[in-house]
Amino acid sequence: MQKDTDSKIFNTGEGGEGRHDLAPVCKLGGTPELPSDYQKLDYGESACPEGLEILSESECGEAIAALGITDGGTPWTGSRTTMPKGCSLQKDTDSKIFNTGEGG
Repeated sequence: MQKDTDSKIFNTGEGGEGRHDLAPVCKLGGTPELPSDYQKLDYGESACPEGLEILSESECGEAIAALGITDGGTPWTGSRTTMPKGCSLQKDTDSKIFNTGEGG
């Protein structure tokens, strides 16, 4: 999640780098197949804990909606080494970010 706007961001790459304006969105508890809930990590975190990653762009959107964010900015999907891998929320715009790259 992006810090100021709660925009959702998704990186599908192998790894990532924390960024001050992005908060990774992860599964919370349960199993990877049937998670019980979702969580937004602190802005600047580099990745979700292993096994709690969100692996699809559609689930990223579902997770952000489950966190109560429904009016985010323009979603972004692409590959960057300067942001967390997978699903993130952008601070200023509430935009969904889905990073498909390897991350930083």
